[in-house]
Order: sequence, then C-alpha cells, then structure tokens
Amino acid sequence: MDNMNQILSILQKKYRRMDMILTITKELEKVIASGDETSLGIILETRQKEMNEIDQLDRELKSIQGSMSPILQQKMNQILKPVSGEAIRLENPLETNIFDTNKRIIKLVEKIINLDTVIRNKMKRA
Repeated sequence: MDNMNQILSILQKKYRRMDMILTITKELEKVIASGDETSLGIILETRQKEMNEIDQLDRELKSIQGSMSPILQQKMNQILKPVSGEAIRLENPLETNIFDTNKRIIKLVEKIINLDTVIRNKMKRA
C-alpha cells in the first residue's frame, strides 16, 4: 500500500504541474499574439522547466513501479494505462484515486495538445 500512496502522491504532483503547463500555454498564446519576444522567451523557459519536472516525476513513478511485486506492477499498468473498452476492477479507494487522478492528467494533456495545435496553426498563418 505504501508504494501505491507514493504513486498517488506523484500523480497529484504531476496533475498540478500539468495544470501549470496549461496555464502557461494559455499565457503563451496571448504573448505570441502581442509579439512580445522578451516575455515569449521567459514563458517558454518556464514551460520547459515544468516539463522537466514532469519528466522527473515520471522517472520516480517508473522507479516505484519497478520496485513493486509483478502482480502489483501489472495492476498499476492496468490502472495507469487502461486499454480502451477493457473493464478495470478497482479494489479499494486508493486504486480509485490513482485511476481518477491519472484520468484527470490525461484530460489536461489533451487540452494542452489542442491548445498547442491552435497556437501552431496561428503561427503558420502569421
């Protein structure tokens, strides 16, 4: 259970970082529209720092998963990387929290990707 609590804690940190990246990306869109190159550099640097922190959290997550028993590793893989259409049996509130937090992260990633696409398309037209 302790490993699962650590996984949840890391996912919660990752969610906060992803939410910050979404906020920064929204600000990036505004700065690009204004043409402020100084602010653009600062925002891109800040965004990259957040992405680097997420990479570190992902490494920690993999390390914790690697130290788990094979059965728990398989269970975590099912929770963190669900196969579309495949039912997942969540056996306790902690597993449910891990699943829900990961799902919220996935939704944030989708929003960030969509906003990045909008920004990229605007830059192509400019």
